[in-house]
Amino acid sequence: MKLCDLEFKPHPVSGLIAKVAFENGYGASVVSGPLFYTDEGHPYEVAVWTSRMWTLRHTCRRRALERAIRTDVAERTITGAGSN
Repeated sequence: MKLCDLEFKPHPVSGLIAKVAFENGYGASVVSGPLFYTDEGHPYEVAVWTSRMWTLRHTCRRRALERAIRTDVAERTITGAGSN
């Protein structure tokens, strides 16, 4: 695969992103833009991942969000914040 084979789309934050998954379970995310580790001489940042890493990352984010919600609900219950 060559860089020209990637399909770049707008990144949700800034710049561009292209993702590719390979049959062996690995994949890559290629980003370009001012918020990434890029410059004129090195216009792309590449992250390599496995399907296990990808799943683990999303699981960790979901669990962190669930913990934050539980903590907020518990705090509001204890302090009475938000009640009429």
